[in-house]
Amino acid sequence: MEPAPFRVDQALGLPIVELAGLDQAAAGNDLRRLRLLGAAFDQACRAFGFCYIVNHGVAQGLIDRAFAMSAAFHARPLEEKQQIKINAAHRGYMGMASSL
Repeated sequence: MEPAPFRVDQALGLPIVELAGLDQAAAGNDLRRLRLLGAAFDQACRAFGFCYIVNHGVAQGLIDRAFAMSAAFHARPLEEKQQIKINAAHRGYMGMASSL
């Protein structure tokens, strides 16, 4: 039995989307499973505005490095971060309480 693709951790109030089996569903063109996963994202984002993804297959070391790089960037002086202005593709830095 496959896991339900969307659940809410009641203790944390955290919406969780389960991606186990996504690769197999995509490779096998399992439209039922792909629709369930799409609906899980839709439901989580409509109800909460975000979701926590589990069993996505991304190595923990890569995740740890990405968080470390993000922390290092945000620890830099504001003047340095502002030199990397956000562009039309939404790449770059945009300070708190600001908009395009």
